[in-house]
Amino acid sequence: MIKLDIGCGRRKEEGYIRLDMEPKPNIDVIGDIRCMGTID
Repeated sequence: MIKLDIGCGRRKEEGYIRLDMEPKPNIDVIGDIRCMGTID
């Protein structure tokens, strides 16, 4: 199972992929979730 921490800021939770829209330390994916596509 993939666990996402969306909008995590500087917080780091072990075992999660960290996603935020601003480049910060400990971020794995930088992006705006509002602009990402959906899966059908």
